[in-house]
Amino acid sequence: MSPTETASGAARRGALLGGALGTAFFLWAILANAGFSVMGVQNDTITQMVFGDNLGLLITTQLRTFGFQAVMGALAGAAVRVALQNRRHADTLTLALLLAAHLSMAAGAVIYAPQLFTEQMFEKGGWRAALQVFLTDHLSPTQARIPAFVIGAAVGGTLVFRAARHRLGRFVLAATAATGAFLYLSRPTPQPRVPAESASVPRRPNVLILGVDSLRDDRLMDPRVMPNLSSLAAGGARFTRAYTAIPRTFPSWISLLTGRYPARNNLRHMFPRAEQRAVDFQALPARLAGAGYRSAVVSDFAGDIFSRVSLGFDEVIAPTFRFPTLIEQRSVEIQSHLLPYIIGPFGRSIFPVVDELAQLADANLVSDRAQAAIERLSAGDHPWLLTVFYGNAHFPYAAQWPHYREFTDPAYPGRFRYHRPPDVEGTAGPPTEQDARQIRGLFDGALNEVDAGAARLLAYLDAVGERENTIVIILADHGEHLGEPGMGIGHGEHLRGENALRIPLVVSGPGIRPGQTRDEVVRSVDVVPTLLGLLELPSAPGDFDGQDLSPTLRQGVAPTPQGAYAETGIWFTDKGPDFFQRLRMPYPDITALCEVDKRHRAEVVLKREWAERINVAKHRAWIEGDWKLIYVPLPDRVVVELYDTREDPPVDRAAEHPDVVARMSEALYLHAEWNERATVRNGYVLPGPLAPPAEGALLVPRL
Repeated sequence: MSPTETASGAARRGALLGGALGTAFFLWAILANAGFSVMGVQNDTITQMVFGDNLGLLITTQLRTFGFQAVMGALAGAAVRVALQNRRHADTLTLALLLAAHLSMAAGAVIYAPQLFTEQMFEKGGWRAALQVFLTDHLSPTQARIPAFVIGAAVGGTLVFRAARHRLGRFVLAATAATGAFLYLSRPTPQPRVPAESASVPRRPNVLILGVDSLRDDRLMDPRVMPNLSSLAAGGARFTRAYTAIPRTFPSWISLLTGRYPARNNLRHMFPRAEQRAVDFQALPARLAGAGYRSAVVSDFAGDIFSRVSLGFDEVIAPTFRFPTLIEQRSVEIQSHLLPYIIGPFGRSIFPVVDELAQLADANLVSDRAQAAIERLSAGDHPWLLTVFYGNAHFPYAAQWPHYREFTDPAYPGRFRYHRPPDVEGTAGPPTEQDARQIRGLFDGALNEVDAGAARLLAYLDAVGERENTIVIILADHGEHLGEPGMGIGHGEHLRGENALRIPLVVSGPGIRPGQTRDEVVRSVDVVPTLLGLLELPSAPGDFDGQDLSPTLRQGVAPTPQGAYAETGIWFTDKGPDFFQRLRMPYPDITALCEVDKRHRAEVVLKREWAERINVAKHRAWIEGDWKLIYVPLPDRVVVELYDTREDPPVDRAAEHPDVVARMSEALYLHAEWNERATVRNGYVLPGPLAPPAEGALLVPRL
């Protein structure tokens, strides 16, 4: 190295060194990771779809990750090398400082979002698992990043000092400081909303729907887990026995926002075809638009459904899910050395697919985006509808630091230490009670993060003076089983127990009688007619399957008794140890059921030939009072179960109460005939009307 080395020469050498380091990290990730799965299912079909039909996209996405790492490495290397200009062993020092800063940033990311790194660390066992446990148990993200901050400050200070010695450098520094000061001083701050003086009548209330994926009512009302939302719920009107129509996100939200059961929407699973989505659902946002409302929906990965169907929202701030999304997602996931730099807003702007990472759901980010949406919706004097959907509590129950540590056991050694990895086929064996406790702790930590994010949004509403004129609704698309005896973990596969079918339903705001706790059976399909009733907006007879609960909310009168209906979703796999894999009509796993619709944005959709079979195979439930009847069709018979919803664990009481079974079976069948336009034959609910079967024909053909 010459003692008269120029800055440009040092920058070139540093860029070469940093770029080489970034390239090495990229190649290491490619060699260390392989395989591709969908919903935890990996087979030859998936491999062919990825490495055959989508090989070009796979290569392009990997080249983007390579380019980012190489360019970022080159820029960092150039900065460090210029700072070390004319020092002895400058190249070696540059590599050492770059590596030290990177490892510091990586450690901070591992502590902040450990779920992103378990595949490369904890699941490998040995020293890598021990290192991850040490980091997450003993350091905070800020503490881990101190070496990177020190190196960055030292390099930056050296460069500033050198720049200040030259006239052009002083000018650039002054311009940079002035620009930074201007941006800081001109940043927007919340301002109370001032109603337009020209308004001749009071503006209708705003509507804020706070949806939380998989939220259970018992967790909502636990002040340890959700201190802010539990307080809001206690001060509003709360329904303790609200039932979802289907415990799967896509059809549940469509049902929620239309006030109609899934069969009437012709959308009964997670993978509807283009023609099923391209209809006018007459959903809540479209109805409110006619009354002058502006609307938006904001979500993380759990709400990618909103980008796949038009419900009338003026703005949809949610990621997009297609089959190529899965490829991009996996391409980013395996680049563990890239992840520390793309989990924040800057990285997400370059790699939007990061928003689809279930391991990186960020309630604070969702709330910040919701706040920005309110600012846009409030322009002018329009009332607004905002739906905010938080996905943290959905599988894999991933929370960020420090929430994932709040309710879990630090001594827990099992596979669910940081999240629940995919194992839909049950190959890892059933979870033990210790596993179940850990999973419940992860779930509670995720909800704790949601609570903090929602509180942030509500505080903003207070700051801008919109809270008093906003109807706030807390609800969920479905609940969650968390390892209770016989119930398994998850939602949508069966209808036993209450925790996956019951959802929180809390309403507060102007005109709502506070402090109510209602124990009557209500349904998710009641939400839209109730909101229209509260807003005094008309609806036509037969528009909804639900009833208007606004008299209950305003005057506290008891709602008209109604039965609640529910159905299962698609079983994602045809294997597994759970009872519902034995007690059902068979059909293949998700990779055989679905296809990529190349004519419509490469959406993952259900093959037409399986639609009828899946609908016939559904378990169905009818709830009245304290009783729940479950209809379970099998290839050779129909099984009917009866449960007292007050019993925990649930016990089948069908043999003890044949009169209740007969009465509720009739109600279920009448609902199927009216709502599904189905035909009931020999106890089966079948698509109808049907022609008479041939003599001796099987009513439900076997596979």
